[in-house]
Amino acid sequence: MIDGLDKCSGDQLQLIELITKLAEDTGNLKLCVASQPWSNFEDAFKSRPSLMLQDITAADIELYVTSKFSASEGFAGLQVRDPLGAKSPLESIPNKAEGVFLWVHLVVRSLLEGLTNGDGLRDLTKRLEELAPKLEDLYVHILENLDENYLDHASQLFQVVRACDDSPNLLRIALADSEDSEMAMRAPVKPMSSRAKSALCKNMKRKLLSRCRGLLDVSSTTLQYTYGDIAHDFRSEDEMDVAADAVAMADLEVQYLHRSGRDYIQNPSLWSWLRSANQEPFDPHLSPLKSHLLHLKGLPSDSLTTRVMGFHIWMAIKYAKRSFNIFPKKKLQGRREVARLLDEMDETATVLTSSHEERCGSIFVDRLVTLEGEHWSCFFISKVSDPSFLHVMAVGGVHQYLCTRLRHSNLNNKNNDNNTNRKESD
Repeated sequence: MIDGLDKCSGDQLQLIELITKLAEDTGNLKLCVASQPWSNFEDAFKSRPSLMLQDITAADIELYVTSKFSASEGFAGLQVRDPLGAKSPLESIPNKAEGVFLWVHLVVRSLLEGLTNGDGLRDLTKRLEELAPKLEDLYVHILENLDENYLDHASQLFQVVRACDDSPNLLRIALADSEDSEMAMRAPVKPMSSRAKSALCKNMKRKLLSRCRGLLDVSSTTLQYTYGDIAHDFRSEDEMDVAADAVAMADLEVQYLHRSGRDYIQNPSLWSWLRSANQEPFDPHLSPLKSHLLHLKGLPSDSLTTRVMGFHIWMAIKYAKRSFNIFPKKKLQGRREVARLLDEMDETATVLTSSHEERCGSIFVDRLVTLEGEHWSCFFISKVSDPSFLHVMAVGGVHQYLCTRLRHSNLNNKNNDNNTNRKESD
């Protein structure tokens, strides 16, 4: 399977010769190649079996468009007011789609939004005419029409998602997007309720749609949970329903609607424009660091495991290192904020492990162990006697933290020496 022949940046004639030679010289090889209908490819492969995508997907696109509009109350009203005119978008969209389902999805979403706002047939027709027939041009149209009031926030969301190594789940983005910049520091070490998780995720989903206009989307699939997985934590079916909803929502992935959208938006020139929309300097790595700290604070201490706790600690350390690297040495305020968040993570882990040990006699449910006066890091760092948080930072390679703390310690010692000398002089 070879897709996107038209995207080849090299000599297309050589590409055609290579494919033709492979097909002719190899008796047991079948090739399926795809491309935009460019004349050089059509001429080269005209004697081979071929098909046009739009010929195959036409019926499915018509079904998709009809089902989406039929479910809209706004469209139902339009059919009553103008039965004949209401058929127009149902016919126009499949004709303009050229077999590209993603284009259809984006266009239908835009028109349904117009219907929700009370648009009539004239407004819908104008909206449809303004939407470019090519996918990349449609991305341009969407970005150019981002609400100016949300552009700064949209830029931040795109940057945070890019800063994450994998597709982050909805709860992680919701915590990273906290409106209170000090939330990660001020939040208590307390299990997060299912209702709080559900509310955060639902609000974040609305934000993604309004700020990013569907370019960042939430996956439609998630892990399947049964009441048996969570029933032991709740007393009523209503509580279990809320918990199941929260778990399902939290694990939904935040991702680009399509890889072509990601590639287009992360193109250097467009990415530079998007970042320039930030009214103040923005560190996209600081937000995931705060998110993992809030996750850590919200863990239920009565079901604490080394795997989950360790995951959030090491992920926070990874983003802290990246955040440190953004700030040059002279930007002490930014470096101090990262160091302060790491100190809070140390304090949070200490509270979690000690509180669980007091109640259950063991720190983790998956390991029958106790601290016996040691720092919590002793379960994650082996072959080091009496480890501390500084050892965690050293093992994690967070040298900037060590330098910041050492500098702070030297300043304190110097101030103490000055105070001592002043007293002696007095």
